[in-house]
Amino acid sequence: MLQTDTPGGIEYHFIFGRMLIDYEKVEGLNQEYRMVNFEEQLSAILQRDQNTASCFVIPGTINFGEPGSQAAARVRSVKLVNFQVQEGIYARDGAPVYSYVLSRD
Repeated sequence: MLQTDTPGGIEYHFIFGRMLIDYEKVEGLNQEYRMVNFEEQLSAILQRDQNTASCFVIPGTINFGEPGSQAAARVRSVKLVNFQVQEGIYARDGAPVYSYVLSRD
């Protein structure tokens, strides 16, 4: 899922389940190359969705958080993403939060 409080901007929060990543692809790689591979995998997932096809993970922004939790990254987009307002959810400044859930394909 992508989230933002500025839907007209070019950077968004990408919240994802860790199961999206193929960890077998990074076995034997050092940490730096492992993270680059994760970024490439996640960018490829974003680019398979028509609404997020111009999005990519900003290098160095993946945060895995606590074990068993979801992970997050920052995403940049060349084209605007079509977001929906999340009713009842607001940013610190009171602006509504918008989201887009990627297709499961």
